[in-house]
Amino acid sequence: MNIKLLKNEFLLSLDDDDVGLWEVWVLANQLYQGGPEVKKAAILEVIRELLDEKSMIAGEIHDGVIKKWKGTSEEIIERIDSEWRKLNRDPDLGDVVWFFKV
Repeated sequence: MNIKLLKNEFLLSLDDDDVGLWEVWVLANQLYQGGPEVKKAAILEVIRELLDEKSMIAGEIHDGVIKKWKGTSEEIIERIDSEWRKLNRDPDLGDVVWFFKV
């Protein structure tokens, strides 16, 4: 799986608007075949890279206000992974986390 393509498409989406985890999931499903765990691993790797590069921040939107998640890239990845597992399903609109271009 070439995660560079997913990363590029994710960045293009961030140029247009804030991006929810569910949108990254849809991108991965459009770009790649394979099981959900393979796609999830690729998504988490791309998120880690973009956080490390300071290309985006992760957070939530409450009453129209962005609340940035605090922590290292690894801590944010662990939080996303944990909350995603708790869903016990594919992410949907508003689930888990939003990403915002810096």
